[in-house]
Amino acid sequence: MSSIALCFLTYDKLNQNNIWNNLFLKHRDKLNIYIHNKKEFIDKKHNTNQYCIKNKIATQYGKNSLVSATIKLFKEAYKNENNKYFILLSNSCIPIQTYNYIFII
Repeated sequence: MSSIALCFLTYDKLNQNNIWNNLFLKHRDKLNIYIHNKKEFIDKKHNTNQYCIKNKIATQYGKNSLVSATIKLFKEAYKNENNKYFILLSNSCIPIQTYNYIFII
């Protein structure tokens, strides 16, 4: 089954955890989540820190390290053969369309 890889490049946790968690729970079998976070965090309510990739690299605003971190994030997501679509997101993004709308396009 084809999946969408949601690849978050973040400073720490997702700003709108409740919104994302609802989407994750409804479409758990169709979404895979990957987070490259600069600062460590603990999310006791939704446990989104479980999606943080290992071996992160230190990033700086406006530097090439952000490109390297993005590549590392996509490489991690690409390991899952079910991922057919890859979406790069920041911690400030929120879904404004339904999963079905995104997947059909």
